[in-house]
Amino acid sequence: MRSFRLATADDLPLILEMAREFTGFFAEIDPETPPLDGDRMARSLGALCFGATPHGYIVIGSQNGTPVGYAVYNYSFWADSLDAVLFLSSLFIRTTARGDGWGQAFMEHLQKTARDTGCGRVIWNVWDRNTAAITFYQRLGARMIADEPVMYLEV
Repeated sequence: MRSFRLATADDLPLILEMAREFTGFFAEIDPETPPLDGDRMARSLGALCFGATPHGYIVIGSQNGTPVGYAVYNYSFWADSLDAVLFLSSLFIRTTARGDGWGQAFMEHLQKTARDTGCGRVIWNVWDRNTAAITFYQRLGARMIADEPVMYLEV
């Protein structure tokens, strides 16, 4: 049976285990992918998702009680549509669960979460080298926002 639940701080070791698998997946696409800094990730997620005032959330998907993946997300505002949005920052499905409909199940769960919280969209970015993910999301009906590249500033 498929299930989804919000992660707690007690899930950090499990999330880090899956994140190491995620890093391995990216290393197959780009051998120069740096190794995961687990301590830094645990500190960041601990503060972001499990601190006194959570600013992000992690949902864990499980099949018959066995964790198969996770999604990290937060809420924001999208000026183009004037909507609240659920921003998906990371989605990972273990290799052993790929091809079993988990990607679609996660996206449907996130869309329901967005609807239930008054959001008009789920928004995410995809690494341009991850063509399998891009193709998958397009099959679900997702569209690229070609004129809005992702930018950042170091803090």
